[in-house]
Amino acid sequence: MFGLLTTSPTFDNANGLSSKDAANNSTTCVFTDGTQRSYNGGLTNNPYWQIKRNTFTNNSNRGSGKIGAFFDFTDDLTLVHRTGINAKSDLSSIGFDVNSAINPTRQFIQHQEEYFEISTDNLLSYNRRFGFDSNVYILLGHNYNYSNREIFRNTGQFFAEPSVFEMNNMNLITPFQNQFDKKTNRFIELMEKFMLLIME
Repeated sequence: MFGLLTTSPTFDNANGLSSKDAANNSTTCVFTDGTQRSYNGGLTNNPYWQIKRNTFTNNSNRGSGKIGAFFDFTDDLTLVHRTGINAKSDLSSIGFDVNSAINPTRQFIQHQEEYFEISTDNLLSYNRRFGFDSNVYILLGHNYNYSNREIFRNTGQFFAEPSVFEMNNMNLITPFQNQFDKKTNRFIELMEKFMLLIME
């Protein structure tokens, strides 16, 4: 898209062909010596080059859910519990063929990311009325949150066979892995102390 937006109206990306014919003809984006045919000399990709010579795939899966429960111990004492879960898995790959704008020497990247989060809330409330003009309300609450994010990435260079975007076709593979854990275990500000309200 960037290559399309940065192309001058005077330059024909399709090289004189119709859109249908241009998509099936390599002369739209490749010169006879194999270099890329683009408006600015390969600084950005010809859109047809991006489609025909570079690759991108993405597979994402996500699931989330919530569950809650209410417990009335007495007419005055109530407990509310809520649990929420969020999980996501993402696998993508991107390949840059030789003479591409971003990496003219060819490169293939596989990126995998896993994310999991769970959050729980517990609210204990006591509400007691005395007579017609007084009321006691006590609220105590707690929140717990845990999240985990893992990143796996392989960057491949120096293709054994040209234009074959598979990691087992790479002569040099640079792996990367990182993990982030975050945990909070707290009382919400309103719930850091007992709250006593007497209403008259």
